[in-house]
Amino acid sequence: MQFRLFDKTVYTERRKVLQTTIGSGIIILPGNEESSMNYKDNWYPFRQDSNFLYYFGLNVASLAAVIDTESGETIIFGDELTIDDIVWTGPLPSITEMAAAVGVDKTQPYNNIVTYINNAITSGRKIHFTPPYRPENKIKLAAWLNTSVSGLKEQVSIPLIKAIINQRAHKEACEVEEMHKATLISGDMHLAAMTLTRPGMKEYEIMAKVKEVAYANNASLSFNPIVTIHGETLHNLYCGNTVEEKHLILCDAGASNDMNYAGDLTCTFLQEKNSVPSRKKCMR
Repeated sequence: MQFRLFDKTVYTERRKVLQTTIGSGIIILPGNEESSMNYKDNWYPFRQDSNFLYYFGLNVASLAAVIDTESGETIIFGDELTIDDIVWTGPLPSITEMAAAVGVDKTQPYNNIVTYINNAITSGRKIHFTPPYRPENKIKLAAWLNTSVSGLKEQVSIPLIKAIINQRAHKEACEVEEMHKATLISGDMHLAAMTLTRPGMKEYEIMAKVKEVAYANNASLSFNPIVTIHGETLHNLYCGNTVEEKHLILCDAGASNDMNYAGDLTCTFLQEKNSVPSRKKCMR
């Protein structure tokens, strides 16, 4: 795999708990797609849906999954790479191989999910899904359920929302470890800002040092960082000001590690000569 996973039992146990809690009907868990910036093949950094990651762990675009809460059948829907895809990506694990790594033994082509859901609707079964937040998933779910995008709100499953919240609120030891890793990287991002800031620097130069720490630790950014001398302005993303001596600088930044667990820290600091803050002080 080109991404890390927990042991497959972590995912199978999570799905088993969800299946038991919901009890009847089918659960639809769409993954996210790539999203283009200014042309088709120039994508924004990919971020998998968090619920899909929690139950399936596969940090791969254009997947969806269904859990039958009564039979226990779980299917991952996705299309295998074409030869044109492989020219760009090189050989990658098949959908079947990725599914097996997270304890799923059934896969189908992506568009087969339409037939699967239609059969469930025809049989009068309850369809469970959480509120979609990505436009493409709103459109797909509306098509799969034969409703309008605005009509999705009336069909969202409150029992599923509550079940997922209850599960994800209780962190397993393996999750706590990943959260700790992400927080340590995030702390080092702030330390870089504190120790490298000098009068005369632009805010964007400090921002570059903050981002460098995340990428140097095989992590990405939890969100677009804020580095500003105008912390009184909430979410001030402008970073073209010049830092002067005794300026109070606000740094709001965090790292998302390679398992997609994230840190989110905010510090304010005053640059003082001969003062090198420690990680302990930053994390306090």
